[in-house]
Amino acid sequence: MQRTPGIANNTAHGWTAIGSQRQRLGQARHLWFAVYTLVVIAYMAHMPVTISGDAQEYLVITQAWFDHASPDMRPEDISPINRILRPHDVYHDLAITNPYLGFFQAHNGRWYCWHFWLYPLCSVPFKALFHVLGADEFYAFKFGNIALFLIACYMVVFQSALSEAKRWMVLGLAGISPVIWYLNWAHPESFSWSFVLLSLVCMSNRNYWQAALCAALPAMQNPPLLFLAGYMVLLSWRERHWSTTFVTGAGAALGLLPIVFYKVLFGSSNLIMRAGLSSVRFISWSRFWGFFFDLNQGLLPYVPGLLALSLVAVAYTIRQRNWKALYLGLLLFPIILSAAMTHDWISAMAGLMRYAIWMLPIFAWFAIEALPDTPQLRWAVAAAVILQGLILTTGDGSRDTLTVKWPARLVWNYAAAQYNPPYIIFAQRVAGTYGPATAALPIGYTAPTGNVTKILTDTRSLSQLTLKYRHVDAVWLAQVQQEYAGRKGEFYIHPPAGAVAGPVLPYVPK
Repeated sequence: MQRTPGIANNTAHGWTAIGSQRQRLGQARHLWFAVYTLVVIAYMAHMPVTISGDAQEYLVITQAWFDHASPDMRPEDISPINRILRPHDVYHDLAITNPYLGFFQAHNGRWYCWHFWLYPLCSVPFKALFHVLGADEFYAFKFGNIALFLIACYMVVFQSALSEAKRWMVLGLAGISPVIWYLNWAHPESFSWSFVLLSLVCMSNRNYWQAALCAALPAMQNPPLLFLAGYMVLLSWRERHWSTTFVTGAGAALGLLPIVFYKVLFGSSNLIMRAGLSSVRFISWSRFWGFFFDLNQGLLPYVPGLLALSLVAVAYTIRQRNWKALYLGLLLFPIILSAAMTHDWISAMAGLMRYAIWMLPIFAWFAIEALPDTPQLRWAVAAAVILQGLILTTGDGSRDTLTVKWPARLVWNYAAAQYNPPYIIFAQRVAGTYGPATAALPIGYTAPTGNVTKILTDTRSLSQLTLKYRHVDAVWLAQVQQEYAGRKGEFYIHPPAGAVAGPVLPYVPK
């Protein structure tokens, strides 16, 4: 049958219009991503490199890989590190005079770190490039973090199976977030964030073995992400292709490499757990609740829009009985609980606690994939991203675990009993010093009015209130001592206005 010329011309014009539309869409996509890239680079240009947390260990391991292509620390690795750090103000903060901090001697006589060596290994190419160019190797971690971060952002915009609008929503919610504050850290938070996002991109394209591999790599530094790698294996199993499941399982199994490494060299699968610094006994309701809502370091003060959208997505998927979409959200529960096994819940951080950073892509992906693309969703995401951007630009991203954040101050000034964080968070931030929560009890928060509104204490330390504050109501104190007589452990008390007030006296706990 001969095609009618008019129909043929209309078809040709239609395909031409579609091709032209796709070309314009691609050009706009590249333009907006270029703008985003420039904004990130401009923002990071003035951000100094942060040496905090376990950075000393990662610096040493990177130098070891660079010097002798192995992760064991040797005496000759120390001098180059000192040379790199000495021009910068962080030199003395590193306590580099004790370079073996965090390192332990294995059965073979060599010294290995209790944090795994993958992240430092991935930083070696950037260190080598800076070394060859004669540039300051101090910035190798920062440039490596930024490069991997932008690659992950590029992949979600240009390679994911999400719709055009949802790609940008995920990027906005996950990428305009406190992860930016961690790009200048010599630490694996942004590294893990990037690979988690890459894993989700691969998942959307049903490339499950790649998704499992991308989840397994950061799991070597942050073991809770093994749950994400296992989730990819389950998704591949649903495809009923056993060869795909086998390959996916092999990719996920790479996340177990640290267990094998330490078991062979030390006879223990995890040196941190062997030291008693990670255990299920540290998991608590206050930690789980605080991960979301803590006013100093939880999600609420830093990504409130993302948190709200995630909660709405949970309710929506349950109402719609969309269990497949809900599974990704439920996956966050074992990840959060296993992260809460750490002893130091107030470890070095830039605003948002660093364990939450590499979960942000999962929150964003779950919320956006689960909710329908409506004008209401687009406006809500736009508002959330703008708010997160304002939070980013009004904070400096510096290490800060010794001050009380403004949302916490607001509540403690007017309704102190409504916010009861884990004791170590209150003690460290209010006292402004590191150390155990019981080191200087009682510890009280003083409102701008001069009234002490919240006190962390134990029964023995109640009598010390009169030594620490200029005014303590004797009747109130007697009532409190009677009420809490015989109580074991620490607890909070909330004095009424005027019961405890006045400036803090010079005080040495007895």
